[in-house]
Parts: sequence; structure tokens; C-alpha cells
Amino acid sequence: MLTLTGPNRGLVVPDTIFFEFNLKIKGDGTTGDRDFSKGVIEHYPVPLEKGPKAELLSSWLSTVELVLAPVPFAVAATVKISILNGPCDAPFSDKITAWTAGDTESHIILYDEHENRARLIGDGGSIALSRDLVAVHVPNSLYDEYEEVALSVCFAPSDGEGECTCVTLQYPQEEKVCNHGAYELQVEVTWTAIMEGPFGTDVDKRWSSVP
Repeated sequence: MLTLTGPNRGLVVPDTIFFEFNLKIKGDGTTGDRDFSKGVIEHYPVPLEKGPKAELLSSWLSTVELVLAPVPFAVAATVKISILNGPCDAPFSDKITAWTAGDTESHIILYDEHENRARLIGDGGSIALSRDLVAVHVPNSLYDEYEEVALSVCFAPSDGEGECTCVTLQYPQEEKVCNHGAYELQVEVTWTAIMEGPFGTDVDKRWSSVP
């Protein structure tokens, strides 16, 4: 199984959204590239829908499963995690997940050494996350029981044994430091607004390109 992650920005779905796939198997020099998966998944948003949703695209030599979860009235939280103190000469061996105040049961995997073969990069010991963007719900006082815009990040042993370390950053907090095992870790979050829609002539340009 090949795992793809993305996008690296929040997507606004006011009506219908199209996800286009064009994956190829690279040739060896004597033969050209071969189509691996090609097609479009059309997604229709359902008001007040919660939880992950999966849709399938079967074509050519593969079946692509698209998994997405709607987050109403969201802001984008871009996560960066760095090792301040601890071993930096080997891949970080634990799992890193995140969840939001409005959905504590759905944990998003940011890093898993066994699945992504990630490694430390950068002079500052930053960890190469497989996903660094999380859409965080902005609560409405009329409907939500909680009021904070918050993101929780958890560090847990990959084998499921041992203690977990969790930190929560509440907007407008941008940084927290925690200790997990032999590591001192810095968690940084950049909060960014997600625009509700394109502006001006961008609307016509985008709809004219819809297949």
C-alpha cells in the first residue's frame, strides 16, 4: 500500500469539490512511464456531517481511497516539532498524533517511523512530519459546549507500551516545550485563517477549469 498525504493547506468546500488523480509508474529509461491511477473523485459536502469519510476510485492498475473529514468554521494550524535535547543521530522512534478540542476521538497521525520511514532533518533537529497541517474548528457559542480554539499533540511509543506525553496549545499560543522520555521537544504552531472562498475573477477562472 502506498500512502499519500496532503494537501498542505485547508480546502474550502462551499459546494462541490473535485479531486483529480494522475499517478504514474516511472519507466526505467528504455520504456516510458505507465499510468497507475487516473481519474476524478467528485465530493459533495453534507451539512453538519462529522467524522472521516472515504471514497474510492478504481482505474488502471490500482484503487485509490480518498479519506477526508469536514471541519466547519476552521483555522489552519501548521505544526513544527523539534528536538531541543536528546539523540539526533537516529530516526525519532515514537508516534506523533494530534487532535482538536471539538473532536477528541479522531487522532491525526503526524509522524510514524514504521509507516513513513521519516528521519530527522535540519540543523535545529526538526522532525520530518508526514503531515504538518491540521484544520481546527472555531467553536460557535450557540452550538458548541467548548469555547477554546485548541490543538493537542501527543507523543506515544510506537509499540503501544510506555507513557504518552501530550501538550495542548490554545490560540493564540504558538510554542510549548515538553519532556518525553530522553527527549526535550519543542512544539510550534502557526495559526492561519482559511478563506471562505476565492475573490474577484478567481471564481470564474476556477469554475471554467472544472472537468
